[in-house]
Parts: sequence; C-alpha cells; structure tokens
Amino acid sequence: NVAALSHVIAREYTSIKADEAMLAGLIHDIGKLPILEYSELIPELAENEQALNKILTVLHAKVGTMTLKAWKFPVDLVKVASEHENLERDPGTEADLTDIVIIANLLSHIGTDHPHTKLDWSEIPAFQRLALTPEESISILNDAREEITEIKQLFSM
Repeated sequence: NVAALSHVIAREYTSIKADEAMLAGLIHDIGKLPILEYSELIPELAENEQALNKILTVLHAKVGTMTLKAWKFPVDLVKVASEHENLERDPGTEADLTDIVIIANLLSHIGTDHPHTKLDWSEIPAFQRLALTPEESISILNDAREEITEIKQLFSM
C-alpha cells in the first residue's frame, strides 16, 4: 500500500521518479522482516503481540538501515528506512523520497486506529516540502484508487 501511494505521490506532486518512490515505499519497513523472523525463535515473544509490536516500533528503522547499508543500497533509500518514522524530520531541503514515504505511510493508516491518525498532519514538515495539504493528500486516495489497486495487484502475483 505504501509503495503504491508513494508512486502516485511522486508522480503527481514531485519531480522524483515514481518508480524510485515505489521502491522506497516497498523497502521502508524492511527492518521488520528479520525481527519477525527471529521472534519466532523466542516463543514468549512471538506469543506476546504487545511486546513484539513494541520491539518492532523501536528497532525496525535501525535494523532496516543496517540491512540496506549492508546490501549497499543508495543513501537516499537507506535514509527512507532510517527516517520514515520521524514525522518531525525537517532537513531544510527540497522534498525527497523520505517525505514521500512519510506521507504515503500516514495515508496507509487512514481508517485504522493507528496513533498517527490522531496527529495534526498539518504540522508535519513533509507536507510543506511537497506543497501538499493533508486534505489534498487524502484526495489522492480517492483520485488514484484504481491505480493504487492495480499497483498493489502487481505485488500480489
């Protein structure tokens, strides 16, 4: 979902390549995979959803950063894994892949009771760097619903 949203946001609101944004959306939570895999080795952890979610929240960005560095991914993509949870991130530069993924990640939580849905999105710097209001970003979901569905179907094959 984040990959599809990132693709649409990049294409419609930035000069960043949409395919690169889609890749960034795909890998932004890559650090969760090894944590989940190793949690299966510790039954007490695998059975304790609350504890596992806390570990995922705290560690996935660090593990993702280490993983992408080890795989020699470009710095911009490593930054996505490292900084996508930092909603106050404001590097003082033009919009980048991390901004796109931050917004796509927020949009992916609409309709859930994720803590990010309770925040004032107008205060999140990524929106200002993309010259996009939270309301406009939500309209992305409606305007590109069909395209997002098609992209998601590509990944489910």
